[in-house]
Amino acid sequence: MGRKGAKDTDGLTPPQRRVLEIMSTGLSVTAAAQHAKIGRSTIYSWRNEDGPFAARMDDAYEQGVDTLEDHALKRAHD
Repeated sequence: MGRKGAKDTDGLTPPQRRVLEIMSTGLSVTAAAQHAKIGRSTIYSWRNEDGPFAARMDDAYEQGVDTLEDHALKRAHD
């Protein structure tokens, strides 16, 4: 890997990738920022300034919502 903040072949920086991984589990932007050790405003800046990141953030958010819904339904039926 190159310098810090350099984008890999998927067009994401390592911190961006980490945020998306965390959000896809159902955690919030705030939690993702804390886990990635960055500010929430950084994530929103990426979203506003980086189209590919924004699209992937939407996907990660939807995946996280699906995960939370699945857990809620499972608990309701147990």
